[in-house]
Amino acid sequence: MSSGKSSAPVQRADLRAWLEAAIASADAALKPKIPSTATSEAETVAESSAASSGHKRKLVTVRRITAVTGIQKDNNMVEIDGWKVVVEKAKGFAKDSYVLFLEMDSFLPAHSPFEDLFCEAGPLVTFDGEDGYRVGTSAWTDWDGNEIVSQGHIFHLLHFRDINQKVCDLHFEHIHQTNEEFAGLLRGIDFTDDLGVKKWESFPETPATNTSEGSMIVEAATSNPKPPSFIIKADMERVQNCPNLFKKPKYQHFVFQESLKMDGSTMAVYFIPNDSPLFSDLPTLPAPDYSNKDTFLRYAVHPTGRLGVCTRQQDLLPHLLPSRTVPAHAHFWAAAVAANIHKLLPALNKPVAVHAELVGATVQGNPYAYPAGQHELFVFSISDLNPPPSPTGPNNGAIITASRRWHPRRVEQFAADKGLKHVPVLGYHTIPSVARHHQDLVDRAELKKGEGLVFKNCADGRWFKVLSSRWIREKGDEMHARKQAAAAKKGGGKGHDDVDGEARAGGKDGDGREALGWTGFSGMMG
Repeated sequence: MSSGKSSAPVQRADLRAWLEAAIASADAALKPKIPSTATSEAETVAESSAASSGHKRKLVTVRRITAVTGIQKDNNMVEIDGWKVVVEKAKGFAKDSYVLFLEMDSFLPAHSPFEDLFCEAGPLVTFDGEDGYRVGTSAWTDWDGNEIVSQGHIFHLLHFRDINQKVCDLHFEHIHQTNEEFAGLLRGIDFTDDLGVKKWESFPETPATNTSEGSMIVEAATSNPKPPSFIIKADMERVQNCPNLFKKPKYQHFVFQESLKMDGSTMAVYFIPNDSPLFSDLPTLPAPDYSNKDTFLRYAVHPTGRLGVCTRQQDLLPHLLPSRTVPAHAHFWAAAVAANIHKLLPALNKPVAVHAELVGATVQGNPYAYPAGQHELFVFSISDLNPPPSPTGPNNGAIITASRRWHPRRVEQFAADKGLKHVPVLGYHTIPSVARHHQDLVDRAELKKGEGLVFKNCADGRWFKVLSSRWIREKGDEMHARKQAAAAKKGGGKGHDDVDGEARAGGKDGDGREALGWTGFSGMMG
């Protein structure tokens, strides 16, 4: 950690305000959650606690290097918490140094004061109408021919003087802390916005457009609003960012549901009764009539309430679908109707939401090789919906909701009873019964035929995911990023797999299907 001078005079009042906010945010992230003991009428086991903790992925953080190992003549493997990053030996990264760590899928803007550094992270690509550099995943071999998977990128702090100054001042404020305690404090502070970094996505969600198509009448709204605030987000932390998983004794006893992570698009189907206080939060819909008889409105309006379908970013207004401008949105509603959820939820007659993963021919590049036009959903959670509590104080920017997830076993049983497809459940067990450390979980995910694993704590509702680097490189984001870079003819970043490697992994189609023999999700599971 360098004490280099700031590139511009630091305003002490502004810095003090930033420090106070950063410390409060980090402290909030470190506070343990109290397991819920509330039970539903149908269950005797504890339901998962309110799960919308306001989790936001921190793409840029300051981390402490825990180990440096030589793997080749010119390269070292640096370990940062649970992450491994391959770096040039000439860069001089040393154990116990604090560095700026950028997680995989960070998109670094090209037109930035730091472009000379950012260009080291990956190939130049275009995302969201902007040129930049994507931090990715790459494979290396050590002296003995063992594969080393590098994920993320690191920079010396001294190259980012403003951030370095903030870290130095934080260290002075917490001089009494041990190195491990201070590293934990820094881990909770997000510097993503400081550098203008975005989350890169292979297939960003298409925004809704103002439209009036054919017989569709648009009276109350001309574009899709955001999902209602009572919908619990499916965001979860990666296992590499869970340093206490094998340290704190309590995690030795918690039972987790282990399930396969599917490479699809997250969706939620909700039902709100007419007499619920949540009903007033819903967007107004036109009355069903002959002019909108061919839309999905007829599935949304019920005598006792309203049904809705959400993507991660939008509440899909049923009277606007199907749409020629955004045809993909209709697949979410169609999958919900095909699964009979439009009848199952109203029958419960309470505010409730089914959370699922949509997979199919037009989703995420179709990694499961569905035939053209086919889509289906797989349930991974169900939640009872409640209005947010009245604010009683600052929540450090967290999104608070009183909605509660059902116990994972209850969700699995409900899906079986109602004929809904559930994401494949691999078992219920404690973490020590399947792994001794983080790398064991990573290796476990690599052996599965899927994007990775999801572990759901059956006691306190916390989830974490373990992604398969093999899937990412051969069928997921890394493959799609290489294709986009090749199509744009903008070259590749140093240390990244070449485009020819993509073709080798994917057979003649270059998408992994022929080489891996995966055809459809059921075929993949077989």
